[in-house]
Amino acid sequence: MARLFDVSAHTETIRKSLARSLQSGRINFLIGSGASLPAIPAAGLVEQEIAALIAAEELDEARTKTYEFLSAIQGPTNALILSTSK
Repeated sequence: MARLFDVSAHTETIRKSLARSLQSGRINFLIGSGASLPAIPAAGLVEQEIAALIAAEELDEARTKTYEFLSAIQGPTNALILSTSK
């Protein structure tokens, strides 16, 4: 299993890295446009799917689906943070 980046331990470093990137104009945000695909998956119906699994008391499946979705976002986020901190 891949190790996840502990954001809470690096909050100030992340804030500074993102601020530098945003101020330099190297990052463009197109919120809600799907422009981040395929690097960051669209949420789609994942929230409803997880809620349905929880309601059905299929907690292991709900945790797995949550982990898979968040892992797909965390990898590209980690790569961005690492590339901007150099």
